[in-house]
Amino acid sequence: MSLQFMIDSQLKFQKHIGYDLDSMDLKERAKYIKEQSLWATDELHEMIHEVPFAKDWSSKYSKWEPEKLEIQMKLSKEEYIDFLHFAINVGLALGFRNEEEIIKMYISKNKINYERQENGY
Repeated sequence: MSLQFMIDSQLKFQKHIGYDLDSMDLKERAKYIKEQSLWATDELHEMIHEVPFAKDWSSKYSKWEPEKLEIQMKLSKEEYIDFLHFAINVGLALGFRNEEEIIKMYISKNKINYERQENGY
C-alpha cells in the first residue's frame, strides 16, 4: 500500500458520494476545500479528546487500567484516520493526484522547515 493507493481510493470515494472534483470550477473547489478543512480540524479535535493524558491537569488517567489506555489510543488512531480522509480530500481539491508530487513538495518544504529552525525562525 502507498500514499497513491489512499489518493486513488479517496478520489474514487468522493466520486461515489457525488463530488466530481475534476468538474468543479474554482469557486466550487474553494467551498469544498473550506468544508473539508473544517471537517479535518474537527477530526483532529476528536483525536485529541481520545488521547489519554491529553488533559495533563486531569488525574483520571492515572486510575485507568493499561487495557483502557490501549483502547483510548486505538480510538485516537481511528480519529486520525478520519482526519486523513478529509486531509486527502483537500489535497485532491488542490490538484494533488500523485504521490510523487506530494513527496517532492514535502521534501522541499521539510528542507525549508529545517533551515528556519537553524536560523531561529
